[in-house]
Amino acid sequence: MCGGLAENSWMNRLLLGLLLTLPVAAQPLPNPPFTINRKITLAEVNRGGRVELFYDLSQYPGCSLQVTCYRFLGPGGSPKMAEWTIPGGTGMKRLDFKKMPVSQYLFKGQLRDAQDQPVAMDFRPVQLEYGGWSGRLRVEEATRKASADPNAPLGVIPKQTEETSEWEFKVTPDTLVVQPGGQADVAAYLNSRPVVEELQWFLQGPGKLTVLENFIAVYTADKQVDGDQRATITVVAPRHPQLRQDIQVLVTRENVKTTTPSE
Repeated sequence: MCGGLAENSWMNRLLLGLLLTLPVAAQPLPNPPFTINRKITLAEVNRGGRVELFYDLSQYPGCSLQVTCYRFLGPGGSPKMAEWTIPGGTGMKRLDFKKMPVSQYLFKGQLRDAQDQPVAMDFRPVQLEYGGWSGRLRVEEATRKASADPNAPLGVIPKQTEETSEWEFKVTPDTLVVQPGGQADVAAYLNSRPVVEELQWFLQGPGKLTVLENFIAVYTADKQVDGDQRATITVVAPRHPQLRQDIQVLVTRENVKTTTPSE
């Protein structure tokens, strides 16, 4: 196909002709001859983590591979970010993503023949969530804002920065008042949704903190309390330490109303 092998076989030419006459919709796109971090459909990499392209062109002798990276910006389109050329064979290429913003990316592969002409063969793109969930979140938030703004020009996406101003990280309630021996739930949300990113929970002071799920924990006060006691619960996303909140806890026998996460 790339190095002239197909032209030497009458049967190959016949099969190729039959394939080309079939409707395009009836032919699912094949997997590309490369992976991103050994993932064929969706790879996830923390910001600053390694992004590696593993390739195997042994099925396409005489071909080189051109891999183009696009950044997916929802209504803002998919601008081209980078491009790499693989001469052939098998191996691994480290991709430089140090200056890439947190976002979603698509990698599309194009075979090229010995004359450096594109081969008429399409592959499925490989997706990369660079920065994990936050890349997807930014695209979803920008898409939602653009669709909700009647004055926004079609196809224009709100500017995305590395700041977290568009994220609302909230732990509810932000204060706890608990009777001795009592319990209270604490839940973490990002833009009003339960946080799926890994969280770490810390307790300073008396009592016990039990993490039920990643985004929800239960504080249990000591049964034997001499006077009022105070504690602090800290919730932080280790991959994004700027997402952090402290919850003040008061353990008292006074009848004080306690706010619940549903309020």
